[in-house]
Amino acid sequence: MNNSFWWKSLPDWQSSDPITHPDDFDVLMIGAGYTGLWTAFFLKQENPSLSIGIVESEHVGFGASGRNGGWVSSLWPVSLKKIAKSNGVEAATNFQLLLHELVKEFGQTLSENQIDADFQYSGTVNLARSVPQLSRLRNEIDEYSEFGFSTSDYRLEEDPVLLPAATHTLAGLVSPHCASIQPAKLVRALAEVVL
Repeated sequence: MNNSFWWKSLPDWQSSDPITHPDDFDVLMIGAGYTGLWTAFFLKQENPSLSIGIVESEHVGFGASGRNGGWVSSLWPVSLKKIAKSNGVEAATNFQLLLHELVKEFGQTLSENQIDADFQYSGTVNLARSVPQLSRLRNEIDEYSEFGFSTSDYRLEEDPVLLPAATHTLAGLVSPHCASIQPAKLVRALAEVVL
């Protein structure tokens, strides 16, 4: 059994019968993590007549899908300026707008398919606890502003009353475009819907 904090909060997973004749399926997914399960989910939505099998050596969500994360985020590890440098300003802006929409769409998909993953559209706060970190947050805010994003999308919060209780907090970059999830619950509920 996966020994993560997330899995420990759930009852043991009951595995399905093993696949003995892989040739019986139109599509055979290798791995019952997010990638395999979401691919099976959307393939079935696109073509309900497909016969899809999923092979997993351990159990649903045994790997990173059942133990990492805890969020659905529109944050991207590459700056908008860097994206714009190779793809143009409009492409960079549209890319970020799509990331915002994906968080909403993810929640809608869960709701429409009754997938309980403790999804909560709660936003995110990146804290600065040193002067260099604060400088980086201010640069991020300026960059978002340059690309046309408003304070309703990204703002610098410096009022300690409005920030999470952490030591030596100077400010936080606040954005509503993030949600929290319980990853093991998500992968398990998704597997049940797919099955």
